[in-house]
Amino acid sequence: MLPKAPRRRLLDICVIPARRFWRWCTISARRRGEHLQEEKVVYLRGKHVRIDSARRVPVQIDGDAAGHTPVNIDLLPIRMPFIVPE
Repeated sequence: MLPKAPRRRLLDICVIPARRFWRWCTISARRRGEHLQEEKVVYLRGKHVRIDSARRVPVQIDGDAAGHTPVNIDLLPIRMPFIVPE
């Protein structure tokens, strides 16, 4: 189960180390929160995040390609309204 979110706004970061695509698919297809039990999966929260690695690796943000490591991610103090169906 996912940790309860604190009241302040933070980024949710989940790092799934997988050398093979099929392994990533296996881990990420788990039911909600079960992927966090996998060995070496890291789940963090923060306002400022830097992800680095010994070698360049691809980075995804919300499933979209976002370049390679190192990457700096900052939570901006701006709100954007969304209209979503019920």
